[in-house]
Amino acid sequence: MTNSQTNVSLIEQLPTLVPDRLEEAREHFCDDFVWHYINPELPQIQGDYDGLEGLKTFFTKLGELTHNTFNVQIKQAHTVGHEFVMVHACPRMIIDDYAFETDAVVVWRMVDRRFQEAWDIPGLNSLRPQ
Repeated sequence: MTNSQTNVSLIEQLPTLVPDRLEEAREHFCDDFVWHYINPELPQIQGDYDGLEGLKTFFTKLGELTHNTFNVQIKQAHTVGHEFVMVHACPRMIIDDYAFETDAVVVWRMVDRRFQEAWDIPGLNSLRPQ
């Protein structure tokens, strides 16, 4: 398996670990990993989260906001060069009694087959009621 294929494979395994089993993937995260969540519609959770602990904190906050209804499916993942993997994800959740899904793009930067940084950008104009 090439590095690019390995990177995509690692990312495709993550949805089964979110939110409660992320610890199982610790070896795949760099110590200085940063998760950037970019969503001005949810300023209470928008921002940067440092390390695997920070990522867990993000999903804890998201769980509180969605009453633990959040789940995500990866629609497509492909490499961009040797360093990046771009993911089209489809998150689903309920916020304020509104059940919806949307599209999201998550760009992962990989270093030595480990997660170094990720930018999570959910669609703000593509909400679909569920």
